[in-house]
Amino acid sequence: MSGTVTDDATPVLEVRGLTVRYGGVVAVDGVDLTVGDGEIVGLIGPNGAGKTSWIDAVTGFHRPAGGSVRFAGSDVTDASPHARARAGFVRTFQRLDLFEDLTVRQNLLVGASTPTWRDTLLDALWPRHHDEEGVDEALALLGLDDVAERNPAELSNGQRHLVALGRALAARPRLVLLDEPAAGLDEAESAALGLLLHDVRERGTAILLVDHDMALVLGVCDRVAVLDLGRCIATGRPADVRANPEVVAAYLGTEGHRTGETERDDREGGA
Repeated sequence: MSGTVTDDATPVLEVRGLTVRYGGVVAVDGVDLTVGDGEIVGLIGPNGAGKTSWIDAVTGFHRPAGGSVRFAGSDVTDASPHARARAGFVRTFQRLDLFEDLTVRQNLLVGASTPTWRDTLLDALWPRHHDEEGVDEALALLGLDDVAERNPAELSNGQRHLVALGRALAARPRLVLLDEPAAGLDEAESAALGLLLHDVRERGTAILLVDHDMALVLGVCDRVAVLDLGRCIATGRPADVRANPEVVAAYLGTEGHRTGETERDDREGGA
């Protein structure tokens, strides 16, 4: 994948030749992508393009058939999702799956904790007061201070999305992968999310954004990569990607995607 606009420093995330297969079906075919420190990089594509398969392989939820994933200079291709999270690479999911019986603060505390088995054992024997500074920072950043002691069921849809984002940010990650964070949000909520993502970047967290909301993706990202049928068909600055004829034909030119149609699972659409 060409067109990278990062500098010569080692990228925080470097994916090379990533390939994912399900039996005889090639869901992702040799896709490259880099994210630099302080960057917001978008990943878009029509339903069935391979985005979910690519995300799962990059974050450790599916073993790739080929290629490599490096995070902060280390090879994490075979590392577990928990190991990646402890290293500073976290993700969100399309389904919010909040803990409805916990408060907002407690939900974020769960996200802030990425213990090893040794930490868990020691904490059971000698309980400690966990550092809540990252949680407090995330609550303040996302404007959730006033609802920190309420349960998610009491919140608006937009606030629930912010809780899911806060749970990812509470551990102070170096990189966060956001999987459809604008799904279900109205235009005003999506615009507000875009402003928050810039604040997250200023806080020191790079972002890999996967979403169908083109106003959000093209408005906040430094670079955008486009998948179609498991391959990267374009990458570059948002204005260049928007004007790319192949991208327009494959994705941006269809009415359903211009209106931000919610993505089905890539594998259900043929990867």
